[in-house]
Amino acid sequence: PNLNSRTVLSRIALLVLLAVGCGGNNARPAVSDAHLSGERIVFMSDRDGDYEIFSMYPDGSRLYRHTNNSTYDGEATWSPDGSRMVFSSDYLEGGLQTIKEIIDGVAVFTDIEVVGDRELRVLNTYDNDSTAVTDNSAATDGGADWSPDGSLIAFHSDLEEGGVSEIYAMKPDGTEATKLTNLGGMNWDPSWSPDGENIVFAHFATDWTLYAITADGTESTMLDKAGSGWQPAWSPVGDQIAFASQRDGYWNIYVAQVDGNDPVRLTNNEGDNFEPEWSPTGDRIVFGSNRNGVFEVFIMDSDGGNIFSTGQSGFPSDWVYVR
Repeated sequence: PNLNSRTVLSRIALLVLLAVGCGGNNARPAVSDAHLSGERIVFMSDRDGDYEIFSMYPDGSRLYRHTNNSTYDGEATWSPDGSRMVFSSDYLEGGLQTIKEIIDGVAVFTDIEVVGDRELRVLNTYDNDSTAVTDNSAATDGGADWSPDGSLIAFHSDLEEGGVSEIYAMKPDGTEATKLTNLGGMNWDPSWSPDGENIVFAHFATDWTLYAITADGTESTMLDKAGSGWQPAWSPVGDQIAFASQRDGYWNIYVAQVDGNDPVRLTNNEGDNFEPEWSPTGDRIVFGSNRNGVFEVFIMDSDGGNIFSTGQSGFPSDWVYVR
């Protein structure tokens, strides 16, 4: 995979390859809902033909579907209070368009949902109703992550001309959006530190590189010692950053110290591994891998041991605990 494959997979969007956001990087308060109790991994899957948002137990059981339309929905992360999710979607409030096809000489009319530019939506986890909180015409908004105190959502957007994507932060209702980066190129997948004071993200100029920036955008630091990296996720313990890197041919999952020092490779297989997210306690990492031929959601210990498949196809974007 290369830059274009991201566009295909996880955003999908690798870019659609794939991200992740990384709302699972912060410990979550509980939400009272019988369907959503316990540890939940949030992931997107195209098992029905288009990407939808699901959550499940870490063993792959208790599958729950959060979106249901014929457009792209993905990259969901949970709010700290457990009541909402923010996700990226090109759903246009159920707008329909009728298309005509001639099948065996007979005109067949089919209603399809109209697709718009990719916006951020906030979903109420109690009833799965969602509302668009961005309205950036012809721009792609994604990679959203809630701040630990729930007051802000960081995300990436290519609002600017020339294919430039920068990191922004806004209130959960979409107001008071502030541009945090001004690096040019592509800046993706912000992930908050557990104390809410910093954000790690991936920057692409000639290769993917990790950067950290203060929450107000005033200071940025390249984590060059981590090497090429993408889709970063800040550990809830606060001492490490997990990320994906293609430095050894295939995409693999790595961890490094928060300053980029001491990168360690955790996966080592023929196939690609993306979208790392931490468990609420920081002792495990969930990720997407096609080592078995199709992309499935896998879990491993935070040192790379005890890898197993959940049996669910797709790409993870959060790991939370709800009561």
